[in-house]
Amino acid sequence: MSDYLQGDAYRALKLGPLVTKTAQAIPNNTTGVLFTVSTGNVLVTSIQGVLTSPATSASASLSLGITTSAATSTTSIATATAIGTIPTGCWMTTQVSSGKSGALVLGTTNAISVFKPAEFVAPVGTITWTTGATAASGAVTWYLTYVPLDNGANVT
Repeated sequence: MSDYLQGDAYRALKLGPLVTKTAQAIPNNTTGVLFTVSTGNVLVTSIQGVLTSPATSASASLSLGITTSAATSTTSIATATAIGTIPTGCWMTTQVSSGKSGALVLGTTNAISVFKPAEFVAPVGTITWTTGATAASGAVTWYLTYVPLDNGANVT
């Protein structure tokens, strides 16, 4: 009898624990908290979202950031990108451009996958998402994997 490594075990070995936020409503012209990093620093090995309900405004934009517990401003993970025209089922993820955050990368149809997400270090604080000036509605299911850099560090 052969031993097979199941998908969830392989993912955990390669990317770390998975945290899923199912069908989160897109913040309406504001910033919302997606994930909270507690107890210490983590290496985020991937952060990806899939649009489960489309944005209702054609000019809606979305960006991702990190706000540390000691900071009053947000550091960019993914710069604002128009999401108002992508259909349900499309994936979005982060990319790195010249060692810094790049635009949020979007699939153009639900049949096209996006590239491997960029890894980044997240300190204690929150991972946030922000919509642009135009109000938007819709929902995204988010997936985040990470490796604790400090003992006891975790993401919820």
